Amino acid sequence: MTPEEKREARRKFYAGEPAAPSAPQVSYPPCRRTASWAARIAQFAEVVLSPPVPDSVFALRQLKCSACPHRQEKGGAFFCGCCGCPKWRLSTLDFKNRLSLWECPIGEFGPADPA
Repeated sequence: MTPEEKREARRKFYAGEPAAPSAPQVSYPPCRRTASWAARIAQFAEVVLSPPVPDSVFALRQLKCSACPHRQEKGGAFFCGCCGCPKWRLSTLDFKNRLSLWECPIGEFGPADPA
């Protein structure tokens, strides 16, 4: 892939456009991203320090994420492709879905009451 093609693919990704013309159209809304890195870091700290959710809420969140076309796999772990987090231990869906303030970036679920 040439640098121009990579740039165009990134532009399409951030604009919420399909990656390829033959890609199936899904009814999910496009990804939402926080405007600045400083705001993203502050939000990340607040969410990571939030208390855990009950097991029933965790299971429901995992179920919703398993059907999402934005879910990505890396090294046997699953990640949200919309939130913009780097792919590391604290951004796996197993970790994030246990946090009460974590909410789906496409609106499938919002913050929950802690356990």
